[in-house]
Amino acid sequence: MSDKLDEIYNAQIELIKCLKLDAAINDGDRTDPIFGKFIINTIACIHNELEELRDSIYWKHWTNEAKTEGMFNSIRNLQNARVEAVDILFFLLEIMIALGLDSNDIHRLYLKKWAVNMARQDNGYSMDGKTEDDNKNVE
Repeated sequence: MSDKLDEIYNAQIELIKCLKLDAAINDGDRTDPIFGKFIINTIACIHNELEELRDSIYWKHWTNEAKTEGMFNSIRNLQNARVEAVDILFFLLEIMIALGLDSNDIHRLYLKKWAVNMARQDNGYSMDGKTEDDNKNVE
């Protein structure tokens, strides 16, 4: 698994260089508003890809497919849904790389956060008692 994560991480670095985003990501001050704008713009790209993914599903309850054909919430285009999900991964990796994470960091942080999420489920996770205290050790 780690080799595959390394492979996609390195491919994303190559794409970042091809797009000439490497200077914005690597050479800038991460507290600079320009860097923050880069992150915000990338979040907007993720939002757009999420909308495109949602459009691969019959989510509009007022459409003929939903009302008369019983297709509400069914996948409309599985192949496109898969591609949109990967597009989201492209932008998520871009943000992670911009934040200074390498593939080892991503792997390590994922496993730590996974453990937090599993513990939350084991302990009856609820919104009413939610704090972010258990995330403080995810570093």
